[in-house]
Amino acid sequence: VVQSPGAGVMARVLRFWPHSLPLAALAGGRFAVRRSQSFCEERGEAEAPKPSLARVSYTSTLRGDVPGASQVIRTIAEKAAISNRKAELSGHMNYDAEQKLVWQVLEGRTEALAVVWAKIKEDPRHVIHDDTIKMEVVEARKYPLGWGLRLSKLDPASSVDKADIPSGSLIQLRYKSYMRETGGTERAIVEDEILPQAVVRNASLGVTGWLLYNDMKLTIYQVLEGPPDVVEELYEKIRQDDRHIVAESSVQRRIVEQREFPNWCMAMESVRLAPWIAQSW
Repeated sequence: VVQSPGAGVMARVLRFWPHSLPLAALAGGRFAVRRSQSFCEERGEAEAPKPSLARVSYTSTLRGDVPGASQVIRTIAEKAAISNRKAELSGHMNYDAEQKLVWQVLEGRTEALAVVWAKIKEDPRHVIHDDTIKMEVVEARKYPLGWGLRLSKLDPASSVDKADIPSGSLIQLRYKSYMRETGGTERAIVEDEILPQAVVRNASLGVTGWLLYNDMKLTIYQVLEGPPDVVEELYEKIRQDDRHIVAESSVQRRIVEQREFPNWCMAMESVRLAPWIAQSW
């Protein structure tokens, strides 16, 4: 079963100007100030309040040249994996080395998240795309607490040649593709057609993975993991799907000791125009 954003998790998007939001609004119950009135009713002293959890996601572009940016993202991910675990935060980062493009999601208690988010906003090593910032109140985590921060880096330069992969190994194949324009229905095709099909198909094949769809750029990033022959056959079918165009130069293969997404046949995240931007149009 795949838990995608909004599925099985009560998620309410807060509509505001992210960079003008006081940090105090992220702390404690005030992060959830726009919940319906029923959430504010007295529940009695006997019932202990549940910890307030929140999730923040955004995209940004790293400054500097490609090699330097790759080193920066590696350093950030290594340090964040440790510091996030200490702060009881969890999350995932996707990095497109060629474009120096970052997507990151973080989740945890609102107080801890507010501290880290303030540092991310002030970090001079990247430029945040304000129109992609998304903040949600959630009832449960999607990313395991022990992750700290998991990095998926699309860097074809570090790819292993397909011919050098032993048949009995476990591989991870990553690629980038672009949805064909369909007049505004691209996201619906990804979420209502491609994703459900992938979940059923991957479950039958023993393949696990993760997918990020950027609706603003019509771009898909996907990770597939499993036995080499199974993954390669599946990728060939994906490559021939005329609903998108695979960037052949982006394909990356890695030999891994264990799966990074063992519990997900195909999990999905998406980047959409932030609600506070959409409302201003």
